[in-house]
Amino acid sequence: MNTYAWIPLADGRFGWAEPGFGVQAGVRTRRSGRSAVGTPIIEGMPIEKSSEAKTMTHDRKTTIQPESTENALPILTPGRMRALTRAFTEKLFEDVRRMSVTKGPEGKPLESEGVTRTAYSDEETAVLDHLEAIARDWGLEVRTDPVGNRFFTYAGEDRTLPALMSGSHADSVLSGGNFDGLAGIAAAFAAVAAWRALGLRPKRDFTIAAFRAEEPGLLGTEALFGRMKPESLTRRIDPRPGALVFGELVKRQGLDPQRLVSGEVFLDRGSVDAFLELHIEQAPSLAADDVVRTGLVTGIRGRIAYDVIEVVGDAAHAGAIERAYRRDAVAASAEVVHRMNAWWAERLAAGDDLVLTFGVFATPEDAVFNKIAGDVRLSFEARSLEVEVREAAARKLLDTFREVEAETGVAFRPQAASRLEPQLSDEGLLSALADAARRTGVPVRRMASGAGHDAQNFGVAGIPFAMIFVANDHGSHNPREAMTLNDFEAGAALLADAGLRW
Repeated sequence: MNTYAWIPLADGRFGWAEPGFGVQAGVRTRRSGRSAVGTPIIEGMPIEKSSEAKTMTHDRKTTIQPESTENALPILTPGRMRALTRAFTEKLFEDVRRMSVTKGPEGKPLESEGVTRTAYSDEETAVLDHLEAIARDWGLEVRTDPVGNRFFTYAGEDRTLPALMSGSHADSVLSGGNFDGLAGIAAAFAAVAAWRALGLRPKRDFTIAAFRAEEPGLLGTEALFGRMKPESLTRRIDPRPGALVFGELVKRQGLDPQRLVSGEVFLDRGSVDAFLELHIEQAPSLAADDVVRTGLVTGIRGRIAYDVIEVVGDAAHAGAIERAYRRDAVAASAEVVHRMNAWWAERLAAGDDLVLTFGVFATPEDAVFNKIAGDVRLSFEARSLEVEVREAAARKLLDTFREVEAETGVAFRPQAASRLEPQLSDEGLLSALADAARRTGVPVRRMASGAGHDAQNFGVAGIPFAMIFVANDHGSHNPREAMTLNDFEAGAALLADAGLRW
């Protein structure tokens, strides 16, 4: 018999204790409700503490009883997902890792260099073929679009309803981690694996999506929705010597690159009700939390970017020119960075969602230690879920340029800015995920995504979307990605439990 208990935590929250998974902080949802053991859950209110933890038990082989009798559906807790799917997901992650391990010049595997399955490479195709073989073995319906994206559909109870789609991208960066993208595909497969094991069907069709070419700029889903630009075909997305341009890579995989830029839309908007994407968090916030290690993504930040800012001063001898006579491009640039960072801290303290980055700060190639730099090249971007906050950052940057120019005599010449609009997650989907978190005992927090994801292209196309973030140590785009299977199963539990009821 397994014992589950609601346990009051020191900070006033409550925890769900499950053998082998530790104490998990509970979730207070958007409206009043009751927990699986009858403890009130009220938004913004601490749970009443008691001297004893209320418990319930069940046999591992029996169905966990739901909070209500609606459809008599089981609750797919992380423990249940672990029991039903751990062997499958372990094998899937390892099989894909072995298929795409980074190789040296002579083809020898370089285990310390992570995985390399770049867009439209043989490795990416092999992974997609492997996923398709699993789908066919399970009796799922299989479709490949002209972009090369793969779709695997598990039939729901009412096939007249538009499908719930879930998945992510199959490609990686050079020498990347195994979980970026793959975790989202694996979670969708895990949901189907759990439903099949329990003899369950969701209300509507559930389609697993495995997209190509996310890493070079969401190209697989841009082409899916007819938004890829012709110039993308001539991009060199792989920096390795001798690498082909993007269009040639597409052609090598037996696909017509011209179809990708034809403007055709390869997904019927009416056939998809919503899109859910699980993804590793690419920042350390969830991994640094011992309790809340799953995020509900409220949206994907928009951005404004000045890719090139020319800073022009006077080059001069480092020892001969006194401070009052200098027009030092480095010092002026540093002053701008300092002031913008101070302003950023003020805006964060005021509650704004904002991220600022000076990604390029470069002196000329002929810069030397004993020469005042006369030229600097900068880049700047601001990201936010709020358009006004994003625009405020741009105004502040330009104002700061003018202030520093007046003080130093150094000129700042930004080229035209580019903008990307924020995409907000669908509140209905977020509510469904919050309800699933309450049912399953998975602690969650609402958080923004600073990085771009395929899900945002669904938003641009008018398809409701939401995302689940899973804790991941050491960031992403490197071989040190470290997502634990316990954390993965917590996120997959939300996907499976909410997806069953959507």
